[in-house]
Amino acid sequence: MSNFYILLFIIFLAGCDSEAEKIVANLESSGDLPVLDRTDSLAGIDADKNGIRDDIDNYIRSTYTDPAQQAAAKQTAKATQNIILVDKFDTNKLAKADLEETRAIHCASDISGADGIMFVKLNQEIVSLTTNTKIRLLSYLEFSKAMDGSVSSFPEGDSCE
Repeated sequence: MSNFYILLFIIFLAGCDSEAEKIVANLESSGDLPVLDRTDSLAGIDADKNGIRDDIDNYIRSTYTDPAQQAAAKQTAKATQNIILVDKFDTNKLAKADLEETRAIHCASDISGADGIMFVKLNQEIVSLTTNTKIRLLSYLEFSKAMDGSVSSFPEGDSCE
């Protein structure tokens, strides 16, 4: 089972009971799931202040060894983290976060070339890992709701940072 579906299942279980915590702990100790920050903090821990939670940074370093894929994953993680933290009532900040996400998607798509599977996998993994708690997932969904009806287009040229 892919990490994406495991994480969705865990998010579902997390609302059920404390048995989910045991399942998560077992999956983490077996290495089937990365060890993630599950605090109630919306931002999580970002000790180096690079805009990416430290646990997500660690996951990217250990999972994506190709420099271009690693850079695209970091750009996606930073954009996703910004989406979670952005003021959902500030239209300028929402537009900036949307552009940042679009640029990250475009970058990941570009490095995937003809194989779009890597792009989809990268995006799904980073978003699911970053939205690993109820408060983070709800914030991500609030962004989506705030952007409902808006139109985004891919930027031209190189959008990789």
